Amino acid sequence: MRKIVSFVLAMVLVLSMCMTVSAATIDKNSEQTATTTATYTKGEGYTVTIPADITVGGEAISISAADVMIDPGETLKVSVASANSWKVKNGEEALAYKLNDGTADIKADDTVVLSVAAGTATGSVDLTAELDNVTATKSGTYTDTLTFTVAVE
Repeated sequence: MRKIVSFVLAMVLVLSMCMTVSAATIDKNSEQTATTTATYTKGEGYTVTIPADITVGGEAISISAADVMIDPGETLKVSVASANSWKVKNGEEALAYKLNDGTADIKADDTVVLSVAAGTATGSVDLTAELDNVTATKSGTYTDTLTFTVAVE
């Protein structure tokens, strides 16, 4: 009985391994061709790097985009907004400041600071932060929160 069961199981295993791997049936008596479609799909993606902080009056920071893969006609945009209306604050004291990209001052919320068009793999911008001709009247740390928004439009 074991031999019969073993034989049946072996046959099931052998028969389950047999399969046709052809996209079309080819007749052995005439020359024919068969076609198949090769496809490759690359999904959208990108990497945007934004430093954790920027020092007003300090070194420039770099906002960069790499490995940008977006649909034709689209643009990767990085915009910035200030929580304190472009003022660094220390308690009640507030000092106006601006970002600069080397060509223009940035003092309006939702200003696009980096734009990378489809078909371009990378992009970057260097930003500096400078006070607006104001002087602090007390010592301490003045802060603001900048929010960078990344969108594909």
